[in-house]
Amino acid sequence: MTGGVLKAVSLAFAFQEYFYEVFVWILIVYNFKTNKSYLTNKPLTMETNETFEPISPEPGLTLTFEAQSYLREAGKWASFLGILGFIFCAIILIFALFAGSIFSRMAAVSPSGLAVALAGMGGFVSFIYILFDVLYFFFALYLYQFGDKIKKGLTFTDTAHVTSALGKLKSFFKLWGVVTIILLAFYALAIIAFIAIGVGAASMMHG
Repeated sequence: MTGGVLKAVSLAFAFQEYFYEVFVWILIVYNFKTNKSYLTNKPLTMETNETFEPISPEPGLTLTFEAQSYLREAGKWASFLGILGFIFCAIILIFALFAGSIFSRMAAVSPSGLAVALAGMGGFVSFIYILFDVLYFFFALYLYQFGDKIKKGLTFTDTAHVTSALGKLKSFFKLWGVVTIILLAFYALAIIAFIAIGVGAASMMHG
């Protein structure tokens, strides 16, 4: 009797355990099918209130390797001409400082009319040469600065150095343009003066 009861109890526990496992598997299969249909019918999306605008690249000029090579070579020549200009500036300055002594010595050795006139104008000649030397110095300085900065900018890919170099090149051509305008105005005045002197001399001869 007792053995039959124990056997019945063990069978009941076994059936309960078997039923529990079946129930668990049913739940697992059901959840899997439900999630699969959800993912299939409704794709996963991230809901957010933020709106993102497409980032457009900043407008600008792109330098090709060939253009960079041209600028690098131009920088080398600009540096060379700038150094050469500094040397010429030193020579001109030395001549300007000693122009009066040189002209006086020439007048003493060969007392001609031109040498004596130059000796008397030594101070004025020195002033003119110093003025020309200062002007020439800025030409050489702008060229040297352009060459130095453009080489550094291209070597280290530094936009600030390239921009500064182009600014120095702009200053060089601007100074050149101003000097050219002044020279053209001076030439125009000289031509007008020569014409006026010629017309006046001709009228005096006919008069």
